[in-house]
Amino acid sequence: MRKFEEEQLRLAEEHRRVEEEKLRLAIEENKRREDEARLARQEEARLRLEREEQERKAREEAERQRQELEERLRKDEEERLARKKRIEAIMSRTRKTPNGKMQNDKQTIETIETHIASHLGLEDAVLTSD
Repeated sequence: MRKFEEEQLRLAEEHRRVEEEKLRLAIEENKRREDEARLARQEEARLRLEREEQERKAREEAERQRQELEERLRKDEEERLARKKRIEAIMSRTRKTPNGKMQNDKQTIETIETHIASHLGLEDAVLTSD
């Protein structure tokens, strides 16, 4: 009987150790899963922040390029208007007169001088000095 009780105690102890080992392994497995989940969340958060940073930089770069383009277009328009103004000034000095001749400032002055000289009877006189 004593051997039977000792065997029962030994078996109970063995069963208790097996159960403790199962419990320890289950706790370790649960901890491992929690650690993996935590690491996955951290990695996901890191990737999200990285993606947001890349998107922010892309928006800033797009805005910078848009501003550069607008500035370039504004300068081009200013240059175009300045060229147009210079061309109009040149054209106004070189437009044809009603009688079909080309006229510029010097020719206008010479025409006026010739007209005055003919009225004064000074056809051969030069009124201006060159």
